[in-house]
Amino acid sequence: SGGVDLDAVSDHESHTSSDHAIRAWAITYRRCSATFTSMRSIGCWSGPPRSPGTRSGRTCNMCDSPDDLVALVSAHPSQSWLYRGLIKRLREELAKLQVEVNEEKSRNVELTNGESFAFLGFEIRRIRTRAGKWRPHSMPSRKARKALLAKLKVEFQSRESQPVSRVIDKINPILRGWVTYFAVGHSSRCFSYVRDWVEKKVRRQMLKARKRPGFGWKRWSKGLIYGELGLFDGYKLRPRQSSPKALPAR
Repeated sequence: SGGVDLDAVSDHESHTSSDHAIRAWAITYRRCSATFTSMRSIGCWSGPPRSPGTRSGRTCNMCDSPDDLVALVSAHPSQSWLYRGLIKRLREELAKLQVEVNEEKSRNVELTNGESFAFLGFEIRRIRTRAGKWRPHSMPSRKARKALLAKLKVEFQSRESQPVSRVIDKINPILRGWVTYFAVGHSSRCFSYVRDWVEKKVRRQMLKARKRPGFGWKRWSKGLIYGELGLFDGYKLRPRQSSPKALPAR
């Protein structure tokens, strides 16, 4: 499928923009009876079921947050009219609200060509499974991961002279909030990277206090790091049916 990412900037309430987005979609689908289903904590709507000539169950999906909107449109040739019509109608409805579309951030993404897009901190693309089937793939974006590590680095640097227990008490809530938010999709590899990075920083912090090099792999076991010291270790994904219960710590 292909998609377009529209970044809208407005002082109006977000639900008003959502109502107009639904209206634009419904008008575009005037030949069909559109159905809209709420999904997760962001507004998501699905277009009508399979239409003649399409290869998937849905020809269009749309998700929006307070100031961002993503429309996913089938890449099947028979649906080329839908992409043009949907974008036209969205712009018309948003203009009625005096909502300015950020043209620099808005772009057309061809998922069928291996491209990806970022939405609400996730990087979304499609990949082929071992069975040869295509599926959506979502994981924390590099920007989101970089922001987390930068925040943690500040905490480590500002507490170099303090006991490591105080550092852990400070970074644990940050890690817990970030992991809770991203504990959906395919975040396992990113979680492993963050877990290893944090553990090494804790080990270096402990050895710096002793003015010694290395990471103390033989000196301190993982059981001590995550058990006795209590470093956060809840890097687990939630079932797909669950919804995010926390936002990343700011």
